Amino acid sequence: MNAVEVVAAWLNAGHEPAFHSEGVEGERWGKHVRPLPVKLAPSGTRGGAIRCLPALHRTDNKFKPGQVEGDNPEEIKKQKAIRGSLNKITPEKFDRILADIIAVGYETEETESGLVDQVFDRASTETIFGDMYADLCFRLSSALPSFEVPSQDANKRPCSTFRRLLLNKCQMEFEKGAAAMKAVQAREKAEQGKTPEQKEQDLAEAGEEQPPAVTTEPINGEEEQNEGEIDPLATPVDMVNQRLQARREVGQAAEAELRALRRGLGDIQFIGHLYRKKMLPEKVVHECIKKLLANAEAPQQEVLECLVKLMRTVGRQLDANPKAKMYMNAYFERVSMLSKNMTLKSRIRFMLQDLIELRHNS
Repeated sequence: MNAVEVVAAWLNAGHEPAFHSEGVEGERWGKHVRPLPVKLAPSGTRGGAIRCLPALHRTDNKFKPGQVEGDNPEEIKKQKAIRGSLNKITPEKFDRILADIIAVGYETEETESGLVDQVFDRASTETIFGDMYADLCFRLSSALPSFEVPSQDANKRPCSTFRRLLLNKCQMEFEKGAAAMKAVQAREKAEQGKTPEQKEQDLAEAGEEQPPAVTTEPINGEEEQNEGEIDPLATPVDMVNQRLQARREVGQAAEAELRALRRGLGDIQFIGHLYRKKMLPEKVVHECIKKLLANAEAPQQEVLECLVKLMRTVGRQLDANPKAKMYMNAYFERVSMLSKNMTLKSRIRFMLQDLIELRHNS
């Protein structure tokens, strides 16, 4: 009989191991712990003693691989298939993934709209692959069907196409990005208007991790206060917690604004790639450039960096259009002025100067 069988026989005989511990651990774990019943394993098997555990509870709605829940399970399956294909897309696998996306089947406008949303979300975050996603949209626009939109006018039958859905998405995302730019500019302007004392106070409040404790003991040997008298030095815990919570909410709102700003800048870069594929009209690009050059007094570094990338993408095509020559000259006058703004980082100023030289040389 090996050691495991000896211990198991001793436990089955009714002996209880007593675990005695003093102090805090004794109160936590208890002085006596009854072990689970032990069942001997057959002789010669591995594992020694096997504890008899209660049977597992079986639920009625257990998870099944491939199971889809929702109001429209078929549509959810299609969107998951599109997401899976987009996860695997690369320039080398482009043609095969394109065929997989087309093979999903687009019987309703909802499926095409979901495809546009997914492609746009990826292109705005994966800006390095913006040209690949623009090429994907160009190929899909001629391969996917169009759908008639209900209209009150019987003589007009507007159609919803992939290109139309993409244009609507661009307009919606551009408006969100413009709102995020205004919010960030307003917050930075408010920060610049604060005095040094207010900035130091904000930093001190942001560094507080725990509210100070309220005490009624005399400070530095001072006499105790009479009953009903308010101590001006004591800070209520609730007021401190509210102040800290307000600071956290302000910080979270600022982070959300910056995320929305970066998302909007990524959308603008993708709009430039779509214009190169002739998927969008020229006026959309002009609106993007005007929005990026709107703040000439205190421009944001990320906005100017996005401007340089957009100009590198669409500048040659815009310069080739005689009607857009006047607008391009006005844009580069503003860029030249910004390149001499010493409040900007040297990296941004050199990027603007390189952009001016690129236009001059090409």
